[in-house]
Amino acid sequence: MATKSKADLKSNPAIPGVLNRTEPNYLHNVQRLAQTELQRRNINQRALQRIGQLIQRAQQLQQGHEEELQRIAERIIQTNYGSILDFVQLNLKLVAFGEVTEETPRYETVLPEPPEEEQQKEMAEEAQNQQDRRVRQQPAHQNQQPSQQLVEDDDLILEVHKRKIINNVIQGEGKNTHRLIHMPEVREELDRIDTNLFQIYDEILKIAEYLDWVIPMEEKLYMMQNMPEGFGGFNSVDWQQPEPPNFDQENETGGEEGDMGEIEENREGKDPVITAIGVDFPMLIHESVKCIYELIASNAIPTDAYIAETVMMNTDTLQDEIEDLRYGPFIAADLRNFINQNELSNQVTNLREHVFGKIITLPANEFLALMKGILLQTPQARTYIDNLCQEIAAEIRQRDIDIRFGEGDFSTDENIKASDDDVLDNVDNTKEAETDEIVDVVDYSKKSKQELTNLMDEALDKGDFETVSKIRPFLK
Repeated sequence: MATKSKADLKSNPAIPGVLNRTEPNYLHNVQRLAQTELQRRNINQRALQRIGQLIQRAQQLQQGHEEELQRIAERIIQTNYGSILDFVQLNLKLVAFGEVTEETPRYETVLPEPPEEEQQKEMAEEAQNQQDRRVRQQPAHQNQQPSQQLVEDDDLILEVHKRKIINNVIQGEGKNTHRLIHMPEVREELDRIDTNLFQIYDEILKIAEYLDWVIPMEEKLYMMQNMPEGFGGFNSVDWQQPEPPNFDQENETGGEEGDMGEIEENREGKDPVITAIGVDFPMLIHESVKCIYELIASNAIPTDAYIAETVMMNTDTLQDEIEDLRYGPFIAADLRNFINQNELSNQVTNLREHVFGKIITLPANEFLALMKGILLQTPQARTYIDNLCQEIAAEIRQRDIDIRFGEGDFSTDENIKASDDDVLDNVDNTKEAETDEIVDVVDYSKKSKQELTNLMDEALDKGDFETVSKIRPFLK
């Protein structure tokens, strides 16, 4: 198996209908749904001219209220994601249109007009020649440098596919801005600034979604490469040494149920800093949410530097972003809806984010198989996610007990009743289910690596994630 350097959903094994033509064609279904929704909104070709006027009007109404809008944005983020933002510092900034690039690197190649097809080929060949020259000029031990070339290693290909799906979820959740700005308390605060703001923001978002689908990908790529001053937002995750605690001032950026400890440890004890910049209020929220998901997804970055850089270079490009903006909202929504079907979604704060943080740490082949099962809504994926929700709820419950009573075993009935019982009413069902399990008679310790690999592949094909979890320890 081999793939070109450019990650593509049309070749991603997590997408139904891509490798198995008997399955529903997920991408075609998304395209149909998107077109139906765009027609329902009755947005036409004049939208491209209209959006410029709306952005200009939004800038006028925002002027003088930037700090107030930044505070509203931070409150929204804390309200919706505060339980996972412990130790995380938020740096949200509203800027004028055209100022985003002051915070971002500029592109080296700026073209006066879209290149012809022949010119594109010449540019690609020249870029490849430059890359080859750079590699030849380096010392022998540095010759193996990641680049956007043909990737032939099967494991590396799977990592590229995995990152592509993760990026789609990140983009999709970022475009969840519509839901957030429609919250009654948000609209009320926007109306205090100006009663026209909400309507303008709402129309900008709708037109932006329309343009994501009607502007050809090649044309949009050209626009993004050669008109960076038109960028609407930017985000980044940085890491810095935590400041000494100030006991005279309440911490305004951390939640009570923070779950970023593992991320913090991965960066040698440094605190993550989320920076989000937007030209308007919806874009500021969009970039903030994307950044939160990117922070969670940092746990899925391969530890091998070469693999990590190769994966990023093959997935985190402008061309990928354009595709991800189209399909990401649908993939993220299907994942979100699948998780929300579990009854614990109304009891465990930010359960979706916790589940996302868990499944992205799976090996690439298992992650891709699971995501395909979720998009197809298979019974096997349902069982896996339901069990994972129970596991997460149990971990949160135990953490709450540890916080209240100190580290140690506090599993007595008295202490359990003292904890938040509403979080985990159904966790005990897991133990009951375990007693009903059929004992697996297969002794995986006596299997060869090839036999285990074959059994793993069979289990993944069937969506049997329980068997996958049993085999995995013997493949290490």
